[in-house]
Amino acid sequence: MDLLKLILKFLARIPDLDIPDDLGKDATRQICDRLMTKSEKSLAEKMAAGGLSMAQTPPKVLIRDALFRLWRVVIPSGDVADFVRDSQDDKVVATVTPQISQNTTMLQLVQMTKKAALDLAF
Repeated sequence: MDLLKLILKFLARIPDLDIPDDLGKDATRQICDRLMTKSEKSLAEKMAAGGLSMAQTPPKVLIRDALFRLWRVVIPSGDVADFVRDSQDDKVVATVTPQISQNTTMLQLVQMTKKAALDLAF
């Protein structure tokens, strides 16, 4: 599956977001980054409200949850967001886990996960 084409298909459905058919890779990444960035704080808050904790939840679980939630901002289908997460999670977990320290906040984890996911996708 071509992730870029898939993301463009879903971005085209967002109201008030005029997406040209020939949008390039860099511009698509910028749009995804902008949409995800706007949601970072609320995603971190929802993760915490859902019972996830930096101190008690294994990093892999936190990263996978953040990865799914981030892609759901762009991809409204839970099944497709699951697929994208599953295709990226090993590499994103391997990238983000070494960056986590005792002082890492849930918001910082979401931000690190977003960067790793976008670097991998684009």
